[in-house]
Amino acid sequence: MIPEIRKFLLAMIIAASLVTVVVVAKDQVKPELISRLKDKNPTIIYRSGSGNGTNLTPRPQDTGGLSYNLKMPSGSFTATTIEAVNKTGSLKAIKDGGNHVSVKTDKASEMKGWIDSRDNANDKPHKYTRILQGISVKVK
Repeated sequence: MIPEIRKFLLAMIIAASLVTVVVVAKDQVKPELISRLKDKNPTIIYRSGSGNGTNLTPRPQDTGGLSYNLKMPSGSFTATTIEAVNKTGSLKAIKDGGNHVSVKTDKASEMKGWIDSRDNANDKPHKYTRILQGISVKVK
């Protein structure tokens, strides 16, 4: 494995284990993601909602993935990048519509387990939920 990727993945694991989402102002989303994720030209994706464990865990009907958008929403949201999601090695972000991006497990067989964890996602977040929290910023 390339040393830079290994360092990045280790940082992601550490960040994900903290289960926190950094809160920033709307105008600081891009600079914060660039600074934290070390990607100079990221493709930012946005998920409306609180950014808590439940919000970052797919619902039973979300078998195709957790929905993100390429356009910044109004109200509360979290943001990450397609590049950061794809570098996790366990999640993938796929642009599957005009401005729509789906975030799903790299292994289709693991999607159901992630979905099934939603009821306890705030108290015992699934590893994929923790990963998303670790690579996201939150705007209230």
